[in-house]
Amino acid sequence: MFIRKGLPGNFWNKLDNKIFTLPMSPGAKVLYAFLLSTHDGAVWTDEAIKDALRISRNTLLRQKRELRDNDLLLVEQIQPRIYVAYLGHTNKSAEKVKMEWKKEDGLTKLFKSKK
Repeated sequence: MFIRKGLPGNFWNKLDNKIFTLPMSPGAKVLYAFLLSTHDGAVWTDEAIKDALRISRNTLLRQKRELRDNDLLLVEQIQPRIYVAYLGHTNKSAEKVKMEWKKEDGLTKLFKSKK
């Protein structure tokens, strides 16, 4: 899964403090912080994330679902076994981040052209 973020300018923390007021489990907030700590374009598998956070597969799936339910994470499959994860924040949904990346995207075009 390729990680893509849509964070505001230079004077903004990576972790939006409004995240702590959302109705999510502490584990989902940790997963969000972990994903934000990676650089754009980082490639992580669920297995690697699970091992890094020392959580079970079911816990990871539940936490990802919580992030999706709060419009903070959107995962798109661009080819078999190739996914792109878009990370939003409280002022911009993951869907809007995806639209911004689509404007200047070369990665999904690269994979879709190989079909």
